[in-house]
Amino acid sequence: MKMIIVDDEIGIANSIKGIFEHNELGIDEICVFDSGADALDRIKRGDIDILMTDIRMPEMDGLELSRYAIGITPEIKIIMCSGYDDFEYAQAAMRIGVMEYLLKPVTIEEVTEAVERAADMLRKESLKNKIKAEYESSLDMYIQNTKNMLSAKLIQKNGVLKSEELKKYFELIKLKDTPRAGCVACIGIMPQGGSGLWDISKDISLLRFGVDNILNEMLEGIGSSFYDGSNCNVVFLFGDSESEYTKTVKNCMESLCDTLGVEFSVGIGSTLEDVSNMYHSYCEALTACRHGAFYKKSGICNIKELKTSYRYPEELERRLLERVSFASAENEETVENVIDKYIDDVASKGNIPISDIKTICSNILIACVKKLQSLNSSGQEPVISKWLEGNSAAETIDELRQNLISSMKQAQELLESSSGDKNRLLVENAKKYIEEHMSEDLSLENVSRIFFFSSRYFARLFKEYTGKSYSDYVNDTKMEIAKQYLANTDFNIGEIARRIGYDDQGHFGRNFKKYTGMKPSEFRKRK
Repeated sequence: MKMIIVDDEIGIANSIKGIFEHNELGIDEICVFDSGADALDRIKRGDIDILMTDIRMPEMDGLELSRYAIGITPEIKIIMCSGYDDFEYAQAAMRIGVMEYLLKPVTIEEVTEAVERAADMLRKESLKNKIKAEYESSLDMYIQNTKNMLSAKLIQKNGVLKSEELKKYFELIKLKDTPRAGCVACIGIMPQGGSGLWDISKDISLLRFGVDNILNEMLEGIGSSFYDGSNCNVVFLFGDSESEYTKTVKNCMESLCDTLGVEFSVGIGSTLEDVSNMYHSYCEALTACRHGAFYKKSGICNIKELKTSYRYPEELERRLLERVSFASAENEETVENVIDKYIDDVASKGNIPISDIKTICSNILIACVKKLQSLNSSGQEPVISKWLEGNSAAETIDELRQNLISSMKQAQELLESSSGDKNRLLVENAKKYIEEHMSEDLSLENVSRIFFFSSRYFARLFKEYTGKSYSDYVNDTKMEIAKQYLANTDFNIGEIARRIGYDDQGHFGRNFKKYTGMKPSEFRKRK
């Protein structure tokens, strides 16, 4: 690795050179110049990796020198130093591809860290180019294809390697003895930030090839790796110890992250004693791997760490649907707030199966639609299938969050566009429910829960629109229906009491007399 330092004050250039003469960065040649033109002559000869230059210099300034240097060697890393705290200079430097912009006076630590970053980037780019060369020239294609074919059969549902195939496979991966047990790990590449070395959209095939090469080198004699076509590198581990499997995968991940500068989501399946087919362990590993990617958690997830069940959040549904349907002055918590709190809580746990979370969110949407159908008098139908498809297609918990919020917002807009008084419509629906379910539990708590409201809010709304408390309205309705039964049917008094929700005939008789001034039998005789 070779470096040039340019400053019109040659003493400063020599001082910086002294910092790196005996370090361990791998810089084997350092040249100093007090002129941009002289430095350019050396760059034209090639093989310069790092350029550190001042901006203000006679004849040729640092910006002009940098433009020429990048034109000659596009891979060169440029560190620019200047005593001019001028945004335009920094902006111009970044535009032409300068890696670092340091303001004088600079400390030894600042200079050292900048050169270390440049050297590290050069090493990683060198590795990328090496992998690319190996990828393009390829290896022994026959051996590789045979190993991949047998690996693919190992994870097929009905695919079992015959004894001769298994022997051939173990020879290819250089396994000395036939193992008694094994398991599968799946390794997925996490999305990278915009400033990373790898552009996933362009470099994914190259990157997977690099991952496969590194893994097979590390796993020689204990396992193997191949790409399964579903965005994962599949790792086969053989041996007798589960703890050894986890330790091996951890070492592989540390090496991959350090070498390639990429984060991974890793899933490990359960151990199997039949190594001629690893389908079950593969399915578990793939589930655990996708689980980590869904929660945006880089690292290792063992299938045993995932919960097998998750209770449906009834309180979330009630609070959310209350806010979708009616804005309560008592609580200004928005739909977004409710969903954000729930999703953040789920994400913090990080071990709830994806399928459970998607099912819960879908059930909440369906409950919302049911309520809309009872409250929306405009006859508009919400696009529930599109909302549910959005849940199913979500690949991360943030995408699920956004779909749920968007769907609920659309539900609100749909409801707000409906004609009529929504509060009055709610009360009318509640009154209808009371009349149709006389023999059932009509307590305030139960009915308010059915309509997705707090009992306090529901009771206040009910009294506002009926002029009666909820309990008085239910009692009066029961007594009026009892009067109709007594006057127009032959039902005995015990049957009438049961039909309007009384288990005790005496209790019914006392309430009826209080309401009408007569016993039920007296009322029937008069009618």
